[in-house]
Amino acid sequence: MAWRYHCGNCEETGGWTSRDDAEKARAAHRGRAHTGLAPDHDELQSNAERANPKMWLYVIAACLGLWVAEKIGLLGAILSFAPEQ
Repeated sequence: MAWRYHCGNCEETGGWTSRDDAEKARAAHRGRAHTGLAPDHDELQSNAERANPKMWLYVIAACLGLWVAEKIGLLGAILSFAPEQ
């Protein structure tokens, strides 16, 4: 898993590296840009966190909507292209 340091105050972001190197980059950045103090919005990000969690809410909502449409018979009417006889 790769890690990087991101400073939300000055928008500096390091490259993907090991967690140890990302922590060193954070310490170096704090000493250089923020006189050793921790900025308000700094974080270590892993590449496992890059997916947007809200995406799963949309996927679940779409599946739930399709399930409801199938249960009430609306899905068949929408997907059929031939007129009923």
